[in-house]
Amino acid sequence: MTLEAILPLHKVVPSWTLADAAGRPFSLFKPRGRAHTLLLVATAGFDIGGYLAEVAPHLAELQGLPARGIAVLGTAKPPTVPSWTTLADSEGRVIHKYLPTGAQVGLFILDRYSELYHQWVGAGGQALPPVVDAVEWIEAIGRQCAI
Repeated sequence: MTLEAILPLHKVVPSWTLADAAGRPFSLFKPRGRAHTLLLVATAGFDIGGYLAEVAPHLAELQGLPARGIAVLGTAKPPTVPSWTTLADSEGRVIHKYLPTGAQVGLFILDRYSELYHQWVGAGGQALPPVVDAVEWIEAIGRQCAI
């Protein structure tokens, strides 16, 4: 089931600060201008561990762009996943800004200034794009930002 996105394309996404897997604060806007592409995944309790693991090797390969993966999880203690910054959002502060009502998961492709280029939102794992599609978006935005 695909739902209508609530974030407008080609606009800067809302700012936020959440705790990472080690309990340290992480601000979305702190790394602005450093990573050319951000792959942001947000979920309200849906298990996306397998998807993050599948994307992880690609993120490691794309660090030279540079690219970065950030996962906002609706849990109190996010797991540590290689090549990802995992963040806890048990109160849903970020998730509610990014996911429409009824959505359980979303994937957002952002440029280095947190401008939204593409997004997928929906209920369940079928809302997530094939890994190859997400990687192609990361590469395209990374190349564009490198010019």
